[in-house]
Amino acid sequence: MNLQAFDLVILLVLGALGFMMRRFGLPVLPLILGVILGPRIEGQAPQDAATERGRSGRAYG
Repeated sequence: MNLQAFDLVILLVLGALGFMMRRFGLPVLPLILGVILGPRIEGQAPQDAATERGRSGRAYG
C-alpha cells in the first residue's frame, strides 16, 4: 500500500469539506463531479477549441 502524506492531506481536506457541506445543507454531488471530471475537462478544452476554430454550438448539440 503506497500511502503518501499528500494523499492523506487531500483525503482529510475533501472529507472535512464534504462533512461541512452536508452539515450546512449544501449538495455534495457537484463537489464530487468537479474533483473527478475537472482535470479531464480542463485537459480536453484546448484540444476542443483548436478543432472548432471559433465555431460555437457544436459542443452543445
